[in-house]
Amino acid sequence: GGDLGSSTNFKLTDTMGEVATGVGSSATFKMKAGFWEMVNTYLVLTVDSNVKNLGSLLPGSPITGQTTVDVTTDAWNGYALAVSKNHQMLHTDTTTVINDHNGTIATPLLWSSPNDTGFGFTIVSGTNVDPKWSSKYAAFPDIATEAHARTGYKSAADETVIGYKVDAPSDQKSGSYSSTITYTAIGSI
Repeated sequence: GGDLGSSTNFKLTDTMGEVATGVGSSATFKMKAGFWEMVNTYLVLTVDSNVKNLGSLLPGSPITGQTTVDVTTDAWNGYALAVSKNHQMLHTDTTTVINDHNGTIATPLLWSSPNDTGFGFTIVSGTNVDPKWSSKYAAFPDIATEAHARTGYKSAADETVIGYKVDAPSDQKSGSYSSTITYTAIGSI
């Protein structure tokens, strides 16, 4: 049999009693032998658009937008959806930025216009959305960080809607700003 072993430094699932694992085949069959050899999952992530134009920014008047992310997987325990950005919203002059919103993924914050400025996101809707996101925003992190997870198996695409909000102080330089947002889905088996 197999068992889960763990300590403060590791988790290990092992399987005992299998003489041979791997792919066995002949002229008439092909077989994957062994419990772990049978684990074979798929995962597909799609977004509704590769580019989101949030429009022209008028300081003091937040701009909002959203992206729909669909994840389809047969992973037994669902998936985790991570987000990241390549840099702060950057002006075409390659120097001026719009700062990140003050909230974090761990602790999203209410957006209190006109006092709040920056660029942030929220989880608008999806399966089992953590209540911490209720009308609260976080900055996109620089490295991929889990922002949402769906537990359990679902045979169809699972839709998550990500909302964006951006505002700037009254002395912000006008013009075009951009940032690349990356979504990463990781199956949970």
